[in-house]
Amino acid sequence: SRLLNPTEPPIFSLWGLAIVFGSVALNIGVSTYERRIAKRVGSSFLEADALHNQSDIFIALGVLTTLACTYFGIRYVDAIVSILISLYLGFLSVSLFQFNVKPLVDHSALDPEVVKDIVSNTDGVLHCHHIRSRGNLNQMFLDLNIHLPGSISLDRAHQITHNVEERLKTAF
Repeated sequence: SRLLNPTEPPIFSLWGLAIVFGSVALNIGVSTYERRIAKRVGSSFLEADALHNQSDIFIALGVLTTLACTYFGIRYVDAIVSILISLYLGFLSVSLFQFNVKPLVDHSALDPEVVKDIVSNTDGVLHCHHIRSRGNLNQMFLDLNIHLPGSISLDRAHQITHNVEERLKTAF
């Protein structure tokens, strides 16, 4: 409605400008730090929060744009920036949902056929089945059953299991 029926533009304030600049600087620092830690520890929660802080940066830049346009007497920018921020937040919400819903519904993180090929081609393994994987590349959980010859020793079975683990870690 502000596009069709313009009202008085927001009041320009140097204090408001200083606060927004401080907010941008703070959010850049927090977002960068969270993203670095998220990659180091493999935390999808921290990665999502870094995206949230990044969104605050874009919103603050929109506010700066509105303040600058208000200072120069340009109308309509406040309403246009509000619409753009709403669209951006909608896009961000969908992106975060897609990013986080897969682990929650036990989406298969790895192609079971690729896992089966790697495991089945390990010396001593007869075959494997019930392959389930979840997580992301930083924190992967893989669960599967392997069949070994019944005539081998427990030590040999343990060694084959370690070989399977190492081959899978190398591949993924």
